[in-house]
Amino acid sequence: MTRKINYIVGMLTLVMWLPLVGQEADAPAAPAPKPTAGAAKAEKPKGDVEDARISFIQMTNLRALGKEFEGVDYILWSQDGKRLLVDRRYVDKRTDALEIDITSEAVKNLSSGRQGNGFRYNNGAPAWNPNDKGYVFVGQSDKSKDFARSIPSNGQQCNLWYYNEANGKYTALTSYQLSFTNPRGVAMPRFSSDGKQIFWCGADGGKGNTFWGQRALFIGDFIPGTVPRVKNIKKLQPSNNHDFYESYGFTPDGKKLLFVAPFEKETPWYAADICFMNVDGTEVQNLTNTTQVWDRYPSLSPKGKKIIWSSSEGFEIAYLGIGGNRWQLELKSELWIMNSNGQDKRQLTRFNRRGSEHSFLVNGRRAYVGMTAWNPDGKQIAFVVYHDQTLSGSMDGLLSRVFVADLVESNVYNE
Repeated sequence: MTRKINYIVGMLTLVMWLPLVGQEADAPAAPAPKPTAGAAKAEKPKGDVEDARISFIQMTNLRALGKEFEGVDYILWSQDGKRLLVDRRYVDKRTDALEIDITSEAVKNLSSGRQGNGFRYNNGAPAWNPNDKGYVFVGQSDKSKDFARSIPSNGQQCNLWYYNEANGKYTALTSYQLSFTNPRGVAMPRFSSDGKQIFWCGADGGKGNTFWGQRALFIGDFIPGTVPRVKNIKKLQPSNNHDFYESYGFTPDGKKLLFVAPFEKETPWYAADICFMNVDGTEVQNLTNTTQVWDRYPSLSPKGKKIIWSSSEGFEIAYLGIGGNRWQLELKSELWIMNSNGQDKRQLTRFNRRGSEHSFLVNGRRAYVGMTAWNPDGKQIAFVVYHDQTLSGSMDGLLSRVFVADLVESNVYNE
């Protein structure tokens, strides 16, 4: 009732205010200019989405990208906002780090030079260095032959690698040794905006309660050069539950880290929350603070004022398998947006609402939203959507596609 009253009051205020646009309150109204034949109708300039109230942000022009963007798990925009950095899994279950133009769909393999002696390693999760012609990515350890554990998002049997475009060399930045009893590895690296630090997550060698092993967050100083390296690596475990951590980058000022983690020991990994903390691991801020809700895959807007993410809020998910191992086959989630202080959360998509325009985009099948990415221009977003192709309930029937959409400030209140 309160929301409806606020809406009515807001609309009345808007109607009363409209005649005063462009003139002083006590000034006589200027005569309307005569229309010019063929002239375009003037529109009110759109405001910056970063400063807009969440309830007045509208998602428009939602569409799926082409075939080259199918089978993708990880996405991140290039600095010019024209290409997406992705990792894509092939029929043989191995992954490559790619750069794909969203218009032409031209593909550049960023990790092909790391394949040696005819052996194809898993590579993925690329992130450009803003201060250098190079990028960091996750690469399967040289001695590993386990393609399941070394998937870039798993954080096991992988190391951080750096490719320097100036000299064409690939350099390992970490050197975790292969171990099945005390698994170590890396996942999801991100550079700070000044290119001086890298933030990542991964298995830390401890025995956890999930198939990932015990997890942690890491931050280190990136030292460029002919042989780049990372030093002063610091391990961060800010919650009471070390079964699951994921790294999603720095705030624009480089002072805080965006991450996902469950906070209580009894909380399952798939009920993790989206959080901020200082780069030294202090002052943790829980933005979602839910117990039995899937909150994952956040992306911070370029100015750091808004966050989009995937949430299962509103869906009852009774069973995700032992240890959550069937989450990809049972989960339903949608794209949400909130202010970066955790306030004013609102759902943007309706893929799982039968008969909705979004549902038709996934053929009316069950769907969940994966990785999200905010274009550097602040006006466009991209996100991965997984949806069933059949009713078989198997991974072979699950398709991932990349969608893009525009975010604009509108004059219409949105629930």
